[in-house]
Amino acid sequence: MAARFLTLVLFLLFVTLGPGLLLFAGQVGMGIEKLTLGQRLADLGSIALHSLILVVPMSAAVLACSSLTRRAYVAGILWAAIFFSSAGFSEILAAALREDWCRLLSWTNLTAHLGNYVWQARPVKAGLLSGPAAPVLRCGWVEPLLILASITAVSLGIARWRVRSVEGGE
Repeated sequence: MAARFLTLVLFLLFVTLGPGLLLFAGQVGMGIEKLTLGQRLADLGSIALHSLILVVPMSAAVLACSSLTRRAYVAGILWAAIFFSSAGFSEILAAALREDWCRLLSWTNLTAHLGNYVWQARPVKAGLLSGPAAPVLRCGWVEPLLILASITAVSLGIARWRVRSVEGGE
């Protein structure tokens, strides 16, 4: 199970961290912004941390979905249903109840809001869009982190339970 989880993490890091590092290298190569070495290293750390925020919970959830079925396409459909329905359900519930906490049910909102906290805010320079991103949710970083950590723990627990139950049945 650990090997499958690590494989998912590495694959998803390849498609999230890889392009981020290419963009970082391009930005450094063009040298548009005059940044110190510390700021560049902070940007590099932010890219890596934001990729982990995206990848670790998603890998755990995909592992849980794939452990629930023997067919890969069913696991993919289950994951896509969870991912897309979280956004739709969150917005519908927020519109119906007029409560901001409903937006915490969206996977995209959670990862985007938490990801915004890892980026260093810089003052806006004339003509360049380098200001801080607008907050996605009206809360701090603790709530989204706890929700994503809980999703990760529950997903890994489901995968472990499923592997144990299949091993016991053989």
